[in-house]
Amino acid sequence: MLVYALSHPVTGGIRYIGRSSRGLERPRQHGSKRNLRVNAHLPVVRWIRKLRSEHLEYVIEVIEECSTLEALNEAERFYIAYFRSLGFRLLNICDGGEGRTGPMPPEAIAKMKATRSTPEYKQKNSEIVRSLWQDATYRQRVYEGHEKNRKDPEFIPHWTGRKHSLESRQKMSKTKKATPLTEKQWEAVKKMQASNIGRKFPPRPPEWRAKLGYWKGRESPNKGRIYDQEFRIKNSRAHGGTPISDETGAVFATIQEAARELGIAATKICSVLKGRRKTVKGHTFKRLKSP
Repeated sequence: MLVYALSHPVTGGIRYIGRSSRGLERPRQHGSKRNLRVNAHLPVVRWIRKLRSEHLEYVIEVIEECSTLEALNEAERFYIAYFRSLGFRLLNICDGGEGRTGPMPPEAIAKMKATRSTPEYKQKNSEIVRSLWQDATYRQRVYEGHEKNRKDPEFIPHWTGRKHSLESRQKMSKTKKATPLTEKQWEAVKKMQASNIGRKFPPRPPEWRAKLGYWKGRESPNKGRIYDQEFRIKNSRAHGGTPISDETGAVFATIQEAARELGIAATKICSVLKGRRKTVKGHTFKRLKSP
């Protein structure tokens, strides 16, 4: 664990004080693509972007090494206050340690909510956003940014979260399975299971239950029925079906008949008829006028 500083490569001025429990991995992370994209609003990130626009790179300096977390937090607070007292314009947004000391007071939270919920505040934000999107230069910058990210194979959107390795996923699964449910969780599971006993269908309106009599305990009249070809053709015509033919001129009364004789899935034949694909296994199909 160490306290580090980020300084200007030319002037040597210290601009940021930070702490790390992972050695130099944390200070190097400031300049990563993901950090520059996700935390673009932070002052230190804007400073790093400005440096790189001038083809410069920030310098990492280790100030002190600590053995405990308490000592690390105390050292960071001390060096931030010390270098500020020397006149360095640090880009830290807090005084160090664990960030802001203590929770935000309820009065501050209430004041923030009251300020941001006023019609004047919302109207001002709306006008700012509207003026931005009316600017052709701003729209072009947004478009170029999206295109650059889309073509970058290493780009990972921040809203997708971290992609865990197979080993990490197996470890998390093992940990989750090994964690027993609490008594409250078991009660919730048993309550849900008890409410689903004997429930086979979702609740339906009374007219549905009157129409479908087998819901009351009677079996469907068509259960186990073997449909002949005449019934299939009649049912197809009732739903707007028409005969079809293939590229050789062979006529089939229904799609199912063509599927059985040609050994092709009926869904693939439907795709050809609807224009979603041109052929299936070398066959083309078209609908004929109903006789």
